[in-house]
Amino acid sequence: MVDLYNVLLYVCVALGIPGNILSAIIWLRRHVTGKNSSALYLAVLAINDLVYLLVNTVYNETFEITRQFIWLHRGYDVMNWTTVILESLLVLGFSVERLIAISCPLRVRFIHIDSFGEGLELPMLGVCNLILKVIYQGQIA
Repeated sequence: MVDLYNVLLYVCVALGIPGNILSAIIWLRRHVTGKNSSALYLAVLAINDLVYLLVNTVYNETFEITRQFIWLHRGYDVMNWTTVILESLLVLGFSVERLIAISCPLRVRFIHIDSFGEGLELPMLGVCNLILKVIYQGQIA
């Protein structure tokens, strides 16, 4: 069973890392983000998936080392849960954006890509931090 898990893990890594890099490059091109309002969500989703794959691959390869150092293990947990929570929030944001675009197609104004998300970074990190505190509430004490 462990061998099957390792095979599937490396197949996911072999397909996921180059696929997410190419996807992020394609979605972040100027002419794509200028024409498609969902391109930024999809690019950030690809980058988030890439970080998740890299973090979990490094953790699986260095499990014995991270088990000895609690701060390294906690750092992995924070990175893992942050990518998992951010993925859900990105899918939710993407779905809401598509719902607005479909239900009100002529009333949606064009948002300049340079000002998109301005001021949203700290609230998103705050939400991730709050969720992580709730998850670890029983484990820290």
